[in-house]
Amino acid sequence: MQTSLPRTGLLGYWDRLVGPGMTQSELTLVLVASFFGAIFAMTTTLANGYPWPLVVFAAFIGLDVVGSAVCNTTWTTKAWYHRDGQTFWSHMSFIALHVSHVAVFAYCFRGEHFDWWFFSLVSCLLITSACLTLSVSPRLRLPVSAFCFSVSLALLDILPFSSLLGWFVPLLFLKLLIGHAVPPRLMT
Repeated sequence: MQTSLPRTGLLGYWDRLVGPGMTQSELTLVLVASFFGAIFAMTTTLANGYPWPLVVFAAFIGLDVVGSAVCNTTWTTKAWYHRDGQTFWSHMSFIALHVSHVAVFAYCFRGEHFDWWFFSLVSCLLITSACLTLSVSPRLRLPVSAFCFSVSLALLDILPFSSLLGWFVPLLFLKLLIGHAVPPRLMT
């Protein structure tokens, strides 16, 4: 799949993050979603008495996860991350990097101590789901990612993982499984 090259300078960093050639409509959706995610996370943590450093951190998580859940489903971003030369390991590296999000979340928002059980289960489900999704033909990735997404949420729902930021895991999985792992040619 061909895609345009990133620009130079500061805008080139943005292009390498979201893909070169993002349309104004895509950009507007990504920015509105990011803003909504930040405000929503910030107000819910603030209303529940979290200290300001965690409120600001929750706003960053909201901005990243909600904005990226929308961004990773745009044609431009999908085309960039599924361009020629991208491999199973390119995608797995990107997804595995997000286990750090789960670790930070388990430390900051899952009680007074690091929640190893939450971290282990969510990380295991994410990596297993990503491996399954990326192991099938591109034509089957969307239904397999939807299946993995559904099974993961069902498994997490029956366990005692209630949280103030209950949107975090579903949107992280949406961002990575349905957004990142599914190629764009299925969207056209």
